[in-house]
Amino acid sequence: MSAKAMFDVHADRWVRIRSGGQSEEHAPGADPSFGFDDSGFLLEPDSGSSGWCRPEEAAAWGGWVLLGEPGAGKSTEFRRLSGAHSDNEDPLPGESGTLWVDAGDWDSVHAVDARLGPHLGALPIKPGSGEASAEPVSLLIVLDQLDESACLHQLPQWLRSRLQGKDTRGLRIWVGCRAADYQDRLTGVLSHALGRCMVGDLAPLTRRAAAELVRSTGDDVDDFLHWVVSASAGALARVPLTLWVLLGAYREPSESIDATPLGLFTHGVEVLAAEHDPDRAHSWDDSTRQQRVAIASRVAAHLLFSARRSVHVDDNGLLTDVAVPLGQLVGADETAGLGTFEVTRRRVRETLETALFSRTRFTAQFAHSSFAAFLTARYLAERLHAPAPIPRLQLEELFLVTAADEPTAAIPERLRETAAWLLTHAPTKAMWLAHADPEGLLAHTALITHPGVREVLVNGLLDRADRIELFDRSWRHTRWDLAHPGLRTQLTEALTTVVDDTSDWPDVARARLALRLAHDSHSPDLADLLLDIVEDPAWPITLRRLAVSAAMAVDPAAVTITRLRATLATLQPPPDSQPPTPDWDGSQHEAPSELAAMLLRELWPAHLTFAEVSRFLRITASGAIKAHSPTRSSCYLAVFARRNFPPCWPGQNRSFESTESRSPSPASRTTTYMTTTCTA
Repeated sequence: MSAKAMFDVHADRWVRIRSGGQSEEHAPGADPSFGFDDSGFLLEPDSGSSGWCRPEEAAAWGGWVLLGEPGAGKSTEFRRLSGAHSDNEDPLPGESGTLWVDAGDWDSVHAVDARLGPHLGALPIKPGSGEASAEPVSLLIVLDQLDESACLHQLPQWLRSRLQGKDTRGLRIWVGCRAADYQDRLTGVLSHALGRCMVGDLAPLTRRAAAELVRSTGDDVDDFLHWVVSASAGALARVPLTLWVLLGAYREPSESIDATPLGLFTHGVEVLAAEHDPDRAHSWDDSTRQQRVAIASRVAAHLLFSARRSVHVDDNGLLTDVAVPLGQLVGADETAGLGTFEVTRRRVRETLETALFSRTRFTAQFAHSSFAAFLTARYLAERLHAPAPIPRLQLEELFLVTAADEPTAAIPERLRETAAWLLTHAPTKAMWLAHADPEGLLAHTALITHPGVREVLVNGLLDRADRIELFDRSWRHTRWDLAHPGLRTQLTEALTTVVDDTSDWPDVARARLALRLAHDSHSPDLADLLLDIVEDPAWPITLRRLAVSAAMAVDPAAVTITRLRATLATLQPPPDSQPPTPDWDGSQHEAPSELAAMLLRELWPAHLTFAEVSRFLRITASGAIKAHSPTRSSCYLAVFARRNFPPCWPGQNRSFESTESRSPSPASRTTTYMTTTCTA
């Protein structure tokens, strides 16, 4: 959404830093999780917490990839920190400045080459050894809305070739993308070319940040937040775009309002259709609010079908390759309320002057892509329910693409949010979308609340587990919501058959994916099943590790902690005097030491004493604390030691302190914890 149409103040945001990589270390729980309070807002991370930073800190890196769902505020942060936006005039090639590239420039690799190629080509050549270096060009390139690019998969290789041999000391590249669509290969390209690259998720709003934004609008903060909690809409209020939509619904309360994402978004869009573009003051005397919503839906569908992003308000035929002439939207009838009405030129103009759109002198485009997706789905859903509905084959040709080497069809990235809203508007009529590409819809499952659709999505994921677990890692970073009444039964069926070392890959993959789904299921009644897997030595250690993380995620209660502590007590590392043994430090990801590392990570420091942890560590003569696996510095036990007990500086010695703390166990016993510090 445009900056003018939303909030005029900046709310303090957090970025969750991703540790990166493809190994099991980056399974769910490896990076700091998004913890939420009882109202659904982000719990404020501690200042200086490992794995978190402010956007200002991330912006100082040479490469910065900011991930988040539509409306999370990625573009807003880029505008704030760069002082630029997509309407700024580009610097000339070879000049310093900011070059902003968004979805309108992502039609093809040729379009990207035409826009970026001259600037990258004008960078100085990297000086050789002993050669004098030219003055570096201070250039910031913002690649926004990367997930809507038609060349998403080609960009890493294209950038690699264009930056080869260039002096990039003054170059910074920021990338904004949906989490589920990001290509990890781009991180390596940016790190190699720019020296380092930080990848992070823009965290949802904290309650304090949401309150700051609401306060800036003049609304009653306490009353609004009470209304949000009463409607169980905290998950929507922690995202800036949907927070704005909720404010519209709050200002015009309705006893009949539906508190689901569909109901709240519908009401919010209707409110925006009654608001003027803040830069244009006109009177509306030829259209009603409902009529403007219907016309906006037609505009959204027309832009989608024509692969355009904007409407030219003066019918300039010379711009038809980039904008739809207004005249093409005029004519025929639409339905609003209980009757039909004619779509006239004047009514289209009045629609384009609402807060649903942002305007330039000659064009109008949706203020945010989520509005376009929602309204396109609304337009299609109405025609699915019409007496002569749109043929399913026609919609399949629009939404699905099939690769010659793939057995299933997929929804293109730019259409996934529209597909999710279509499933929300017309779940029974559009169920084929859920069957066709469940993994493509994961990023938008918060919008899809129909239990039957969610059941189909889960079944589809489990049926495709062998391919998803082997090839598709990006979906793991997606925040999904697949909770429905039958989820526990689905996951239980997938996990009741013991998987062991002799199991076929499809069975192993199905169990792995089921454990990942369980991790984010918010289903405490799965804890017993997960703990049974943790305690069963017949299961592979990789799966037992995932079960540890999932059990703590769904039910971090005293019973879970007690059983995990008991499992840890059964693991016995070799004495300090003996080298690691195959039974303890076996093949990668199948060693008892790796299970111990996961248990330590989940239980330390709140539920273990230092004496309990120290069995798995070695304290050297200098006071350094290391793992019991010196031959594998990358093993998880070594990672745990490095993260929790960093080495002292030269000249410092490690000291140990005992502190008493009340344990969270039912008996509320007092436990002595050992902490370590480095002192001169």
